Amino acid sequence: MEGKQDTWAMAAVAIVESCVAAQQERKAVLRNEVNGVSKRLKKLPTEVQAELSNQLRKVLSWDDLTESLVRKSGGRVVRPSFRAVLSGKSVLRGGAPSDGPEWLLNDKVGCLRFVDEKGLVRPKLLAQGLELEKLPRSSGVVVKPESGASSRGVFLVPNNHEIFQVAEKATLGSWDELIGAGKSLLASNKVQRDKWLVEELVLPTPGELTSGRDLKFYAFYGRVELVLEVKRYPTTSYAWWTRDGARCDTGKYVQELMEGTGLKAGEVEFVERLSQAIPLPFIRIDFLRSQSGLVFGEFTPRPGGYEQFNDETDERLGLAYAEAERRLLSDLLDGKRFSDIFRSARASHG
Repeated sequence: MEGKQDTWAMAAVAIVESCVAAQQERKAVLRNEVNGVSKRLKKLPTEVQAELSNQLRKVLSWDDLTESLVRKSGGRVVRPSFRAVLSGKSVLRGGAPSDGPEWLLNDKVGCLRFVDEKGLVRPKLLAQGLELEKLPRSSGVVVKPESGASSRGVFLVPNNHEIFQVAEKATLGSWDELIGAGKSLLASNKVQRDKWLVEELVLPTPGELTSGRDLKFYAFYGRVELVLEVKRYPTTSYAWWTRDGARCDTGKYVQELMEGTGLKAGEVEFVERLSQAIPLPFIRIDFLRSQSGLVFGEFTPRPGGYEQFNDETDERLGLAYAEAERRLLSDLLDGKRFSDIFRSARASHG
């Protein structure tokens, strides 16, 4: 077995080295060609410049740019990219995304003081900081890690004999199975700490899990650009909406789309006001829909699977980020004061 594994390892290394060499050669050729184009760009008619820029946007990435090309094209040869922004922030922080201030809001408990200061309705927090084995085996609750992403480790418990494991889209038959699933997540490092919280399960129709809806608002400092509606049970399905309530195609979940219930009057405006109180260019703000309106779920700084957006959506969200950053900087320079959201998050977490 070891010999076979060594052979596979050597083959994998050879494949990667070959790919790297080919990519480096491609980039060298491309950069040389781009330098040639940049020297001539300003001498060309305006309509030809525009056409060349449009064509270059299809193939150039950020690290293909030269200073000359950026200066002479005004930066129009590379499209804005949400993928590039989110990935770039993690890379610049040395692969430690939790170093950023927005990740204080990702803490499920740490954000609650700010949430309460803003008067948001939220599920009752029933327990926190508990190890799996010490969780109260209640029904009508949600169990989740104190820190986590992409629904990993989230369990919906409408009753003790029908438990839904959200990320895995699996139905469990008992609390013992929930504990076992949680231990597997810890062992595989999909959940990093054995610290869990329990909160009330919010449903539009009490006791009816099939009616549950999540609404995830992609908020760019005072402007919602995209909304994801999620139905979790009995199977997970999705619907995408623009801020105006029109259905849209994003390239994600194309095999799991549903009709959806859409947005209700005032929901987008409500989230936009909240977003404008948070000094960040982007944060996804997740809510649950209840009989009485939106109930706060969590803040999500880096949505899972963002690389799956099609190019049109990626560009639209990238442009929204750039515009939000400009608005935020302008407000800060004008002296706008924000409630100390990040200090609140630290204090709430202790």
